[in-house]
Parts: sequence; structure tokens; C-alpha cells
Amino acid sequence: MLKRFTTYLLLCLLALVMAGCNSNEVVIGGKERTKTYESVVSLAPSATEFLVVRFAASNVLKGVTDADDNPLAKNKTIVVKNTKIDAEALASVKPDLIVYDSQLWTEEALAPAKATGADMVDVNVQSLDDYIAKSFELAKKFGTEMNTSEYLDVVNTARATVKANMGDLPKPKVCILMTNNGYMVAGTKGMAADLVRNSQGDYVGPDSVRYEAVNVEWFLQNQPDIIFVLGEGADKVMADPRLAPVSAIKTKNVYNVNETALSRYVAVDRLITSFGSRMVEWAKARAN
Repeated sequence: MLKRFTTYLLLCLLALVMAGCNSNEVVIGGKERTKTYESVVSLAPSATEFLVVRFAASNVLKGVTDADDNPLAKNKTIVVKNTKIDAEALASVKPDLIVYDSQLWTEEALAPAKATGADMVDVNVQSLDDYIAKSFELAKKFGTEMNTSEYLDVVNTARATVKANMGDLPKPKVCILMTNNGYMVAGTKGMAADLVRNSQGDYVGPDSVRYEAVNVEWFLQNQPDIIFVLGEGADKVMADPRLAPVSAIKTKNVYNVNETALSRYVAVDRLITSFGSRMVEWAKARAN
């Protein structure tokens, strides 16, 4: 990481020399940033987290949804009300960049946003590789390439550390569960499942990118060794007598996971480390 930082610093100095006294913003390689965004709109809480946590864009964030609860989203114009874009409110902030999650919007519902002519960036990511690529895409727009690169180094270090700790030990079968309305398990094609795989777990779930409803028979058939429950539902799962024969219940490997952190990907490195510690703990206990 030190080597990368040193190389990056040298490139920055070279870029400044090439730019001379030019006051225009410069990025790596001496190329001028072609566009500076002054009015950014977020159409999803996950997009807001991307913008204010990873890219320090709160100063140019002008519009958010009524579901945003990030403190830095306060006093921003509400452009989405009851899951519908308020075209008048959106137009009032004159957006030049709109960040959204395509999993939450149909093409028809997005029409008012596209009609503004603003640049559009979709932050719907379904894998860690997607997350890394999207992070670099946004970093280039906000001039935060260096900070983003450093954070992604932390993510990769967390992934490598868990992998090294697991070694050749057997991987547990893992699922991520919602308990708000019955039992719903995250699909195998989504970001949550990929984070588990990058934490050395063997993910089991429906063939989907979304959370899908499952019955008790699903747990009995798939026998997850570890269950992560969004929010505070672990005790509820442990207390369900119908699930008593399930491996994770028998070994008491049912854990709560912060719903905001998992659904908005604000601390991917910590999620991998947290998930990974449970995987390694389970594997070592089984090996003994």
C-alpha cells in the first residue's frame, strides 16, 4: 500500500508540473477534468451513502429522497416523495448529475429524471467487483481517485486477510435473512451473497438478486451453518421451534447484522471482516 501511495504521489506531482500555473482542476496523467458537478441528486438512500460517505459530495448534493436518513442529507430538497419523483422539485435544483439505483426504478418512473438532461449514474451493484468498478467511476467524477483507491486497498486487505485465516478449512453454508414479514432470504445473485463469498462462506439462497420469501422447509432442506439476520431478529429465529433441526440453530450460529451497513454498503471492509470472523470461527470449531 505504501508503494502504491508513493507512486500515486509522484504521479500527482508530475501532473501539477505539466499543468504549470493553470488553475483548472487536474487529474492523474495531466488531463483536465472535463466537468465539475455543482448540483447532484440522489434517488436512493444507498446512492446518498455512496456520495456523502465515499466521495465527500455533501456540499454539491442538492436533492434527496424522503427516505434518506443520513444526517448530511438534512436540509436538502426532497425530490422523491412516496417513491415517486417530484418533477417540479427536481427541476428546481437544476441537476447536472443524478445518481440512482435501477433496482428501485422502472424506466417509466425514471423519465422525469432523464428529462432534465443531467448525467445519470446507476449504483445498482450485485458483486464486490461491481462495487469496486462503480467506486472508481464516481471517484473520477468527483476527483477523489486517491482516497477511493486507498479505501479499496482496505477492502482488498480485509478480503485477503479472511482468506488467509480460513486457509484450507471447510467453508460454512451461509444465508442472510430478513424477518420483518415472514422469512425472506437474500438471493445468490445479489451483493449480499457476494460479500459472504468474499468472506469465505458458501452462500445458499434463492436464484435471485433480491430477497425472496422462503418457508421452513427451505431451511430444513438447505441446512445453513450460519445465518445472518438483518436488524435485531436473531433471537426470533433462534426461538422458532420449527427451525430447531437446522444446523445454524443447533450450533447457535445465528447473528444480527446492521441492516443499513449491508443494504447501503457504507463499510464493506468491516462487513467482510465481521462475516469472515464468523466463518473462520465456525470452521476452526468444526476442525477441532
